[in-house]
Amino acid sequence: MKNYFNSFKKSVWVASAVLLCASCSDVWDEHYSTDYSVVPRESLAETISKLDNASQFVKILQNTFMYNGAKQLTVSYYEFLDEDQFMTVWVPSNEAINALPDSLKEIFLKDVTEKTPQDHKITGQEFIQNYLARYSHPAGGDDEKIYMLSKKMYTASANSIDGVNYLEKNIACRNGILHTLNGRIEYRKSLYEYITTEPAYTDVLGKFFAKYTKEEVDPNRSVQQGINADGEMEYVDSVLITKSILMDRFGLINEEDSNFAMVLPTPEAWQAAYDRISQFYDYGRIEYADSIKMYWTQNAIMTDMFFNMNIQHGLADSAISTTFDRYGRQTDPIAYHTYYAPYSADGLFVKNRVDSIRCSNGYIIQVNTWPFADSLTWLRPIKVEGENADYKANLTKPVSKSMRNGDYGKISSERILQVAGEGGAYSWQIDIPVKNNLKGKYKVYMVIAPNTDSKKPIQIHPTIYYNNAAIFDPKDTRNRDLTFNNVVGKVDTILIQGKDSVKMDRDYIEIPYCDYKTDRAKLSVRIKCSMKSSEVKNYNTTMNLDCIILEPILE
Repeated sequence: MKNYFNSFKKSVWVASAVLLCASCSDVWDEHYSTDYSVVPRESLAETISKLDNASQFVKILQNTFMYNGAKQLTVSYYEFLDEDQFMTVWVPSNEAINALPDSLKEIFLKDVTEKTPQDHKITGQEFIQNYLARYSHPAGGDDEKIYMLSKKMYTASANSIDGVNYLEKNIACRNGILHTLNGRIEYRKSLYEYITTEPAYTDVLGKFFAKYTKEEVDPNRSVQQGINADGEMEYVDSVLITKSILMDRFGLINEEDSNFAMVLPTPEAWQAAYDRISQFYDYGRIEYADSIKMYWTQNAIMTDMFFNMNIQHGLADSAISTTFDRYGRQTDPIAYHTYYAPYSADGLFVKNRVDSIRCSNGYIIQVNTWPFADSLTWLRPIKVEGENADYKANLTKPVSKSMRNGDYGKISSERILQVAGEGGAYSWQIDIPVKNNLKGKYKVYMVIAPNTDSKKPIQIHPTIYYNNAAIFDPKDTRNRDLTFNNVVGKVDTILIQGKDSVKMDRDYIEIPYCDYKTDRAKLSVRIKCSMKSSEVKNYNTTMNLDCIILEPILE
């Protein structure tokens, strides 16, 4: 088994000896000499087996096979600690192991013939590897952050690790160092591990995260075995990196050196939120409609669930979620992703809390309801800036222009889309698609900037289409020909009226299906100017479009 491990073991030992000599008394000088005739002869495994109060730990080491990714090896952890890699091992006492929950103790202490592959994985990952670290970590110096093979990080001081005191420390072995403990190091799941492995959350959240997660080998932290017949590097002990498109958006909640807070509804509250919100993500009969609906509904629920506690400023005042956008906050007056006084009685981190769960990289605040506002998370106004619109035009060539704010009001982005008939014509038409709408009711507004060269209002006829069928038409024969005029000399917001099956007496439209994050907009607003020459003396034919806004109706 010597070929499993790197050949630099002697250089590691020399470096480790120097560290130990620097941090310990003169008694250690000869013991940690670089003269290999006095280097300890016994391995970590042999030394552990001779300790007075470590028989339970030895049994677990001997009866648990290692894994290389998904592949089970025929190498036990005891054999691993008998070989030539250099490790530091913290040894829990028999009493500490006997105090484990029965459900875990039953798995950990099984004989090798009784253990299932899953038992080997759990015992290795959640117990043994939590006591093993690569390289030299002598006790007695300054506080140190130690990264265990379990991928968990713990703080070690001169006399303890993770608050557990040493009984003995700096026991030298030929392939490492031993410390014995008056207790055990508690394995805590990361936030990612909790939501993906906790049985209660497997169906509501765990499977969803797992679907968009992959693991890759980290070659810098893995033990190489050698090149296989296909020319690929193989590893006897692989350290895997978890990557996920969800964590790219919401935060690296699998990173052990992070510090997150997560506001997590109970499974029942999560399901209730999903059932309600998913109705707005009804994509109709398009391909993969159910998958798209599930993906964006889950994203909507998670919008503000995660908080990076390392970047907060004044938690007594406010907390910002991981989706907070500093640039957007400067340009938008609404405090999206911001929660004030989170630790007050009515604050996000306290109200409706039923449990607090400590994790290895933060904590989970479990609440009995989905505690966020629709209008501040997923159900927001849709805004199409005129100058950025992907329009189609007829009888006109619209021009994007800058227009500074003035006494007439504020213009978003200080740019407009100016639309006028070609060659001074009195008629033109422009179609503006509106993307990312949800199913449901919206009020539709046009924001018109004034024509500072004219004191006359414009005259326009807006029509709203969904899938090329008009869902609002100002020339509906059941009512009147609606003409919209702006207020002269100010930025004017015009509400486009909706219609029902009887008459035009409501102020909203109803969109039958969602097209959120799809390729093509199904909703569009057609703005038309059509005047007779006799009307020109009373109306302006040039429109300065600031933006179109769809404001969802909250019910």
